[in-house]
Amino acid sequence: METNEAIPTSARKKVFVVANLYHASPRIPALCKFLPKHGWDPTVLTPRLKNIEGVFNAPSKEVLSQINIVEVGEPVIYEERKKDSRTATMAQTANRIANKIDPSVGSPLSRRIERLYWSTYSLANFPDPDKGWKEPALEKARELMGRVRYDLILSSSSPVITHIVAEELSREYGIPWVAELRDLWSQNHNLPSGRTVRRMTTRLERIVLGKAEALVTVNPSMAEELATLHKDKRIFSFTNGYDPSIPVKGLEKSSKFIMTYTGQIYRGKQDPSLVLEAVSRLIDRGKVDRTELEIRFFGPWSEDVDKLTKEMRLEGVVRQMGVVPREESYRRQRESSVLLSFSWEDAERFGVVTLKFYEYLGSGRPILVTNGKPEDVVVKIIESTRCGKVAFNLEETEDAILSYFNEFKKTGRVACNCVASEVARYSYENIAKDYAALLDLVIGKVP
Repeated sequence: METNEAIPTSARKKVFVVANLYHASPRIPALCKFLPKHGWDPTVLTPRLKNIEGVFNAPSKEVLSQINIVEVGEPVIYEERKKDSRTATMAQTANRIANKIDPSVGSPLSRRIERLYWSTYSLANFPDPDKGWKEPALEKARELMGRVRYDLILSSSSPVITHIVAEELSREYGIPWVAELRDLWSQNHNLPSGRTVRRMTTRLERIVLGKAEALVTVNPSMAEELATLHKDKRIFSFTNGYDPSIPVKGLEKSSKFIMTYTGQIYRGKQDPSLVLEAVSRLIDRGKVDRTELEIRFFGPWSEDVDKLTKEMRLEGVVRQMGVVPREESYRRQRESSVLLSFSWEDAERFGVVTLKFYEYLGSGRPILVTNGKPEDVVVKIIESTRCGKVAFNLEETEDAILSYFNEFKKTGRVACNCVASEVARYSYENIAKDYAALLDLVIGKVP
């Protein structure tokens, strides 16, 4: 692999990146790690990074050590703020009552409480829960721009306060600006914030992003949706990916067949029930010995997984391991027999591919994708890379798990026969090359 010295420092252009690295990782740090190879030197402005061990989606220390980061303001971890708010406490109490009334997974009553919580929370924190970061970020950015001439500003959300900061800097210093939306802003169907807040958010988005030279998202369907709101903008999509510099070690032999899921399970958008029901049926039929199998979930606690585990009588088989540092997440993926991926099942949002799926591609382990439809993006990626199996229903899920389990019993491991050239398309090294070409285009300096 080439080093960043392939293009001398003196010949590189400078990009000022505004991002919250608690939430823009691993994408922004990984892209910044490889951009110098393609002629761009990044400086990243982020809230302070401390106590990041164990924080969900915290940036990797190994990658952080390789890029230029400027930290300012207090650490911003809005998952913690949401848990500590008075509204969250009220919602938790209401949910406990709702679960006594209707204990079923994702009951209508619990969904109504969740929507009410988000509406109240979003209105109280408009336009962004992290709005308090704006002033210290602007102060530090002005100090830096007084010393260095940057060729371009790049902001990445969420949180959207990054775009508000970048727009003001772009206007003040006359520097071209590209806004990246890893999640959509006002068009984000996953944030049920209520009609009033959505109208306010849509108006603000049009005003702020209207000043950007170009917009970037992480998949073509999001780009198409964004184009309906920003009709006069150049819009590009660059997928998420994996860091090819993370070593894929040989799989150590295990006495158990281990299926692993890493990351958050989005309630109402992803459904783990097919895998758990399939395993329960295989155990009941004597096809699989429950003592030889383990299903692990690394990430925020899932009430749905807990309920399903009890319903399927899988105590001792299913384990929720909690949030782990990113490096450990990589290690847990690589030591597994099979990695689990649950298709995105929001009818209003086609083409969503979770960040962890791309990390799976770089792990060297086979992937089992459940639910979804044949036209889904993850299905197409599995077909092109040959990195696993897809199961659309219960019977197919049983067959896939049993096939993997029998291979494990016979050989002590499950082979991964990915097409390396297809997998490499999703490496951040390759994505950074395309991204650099866009930045060159925006400033009118195409090599």
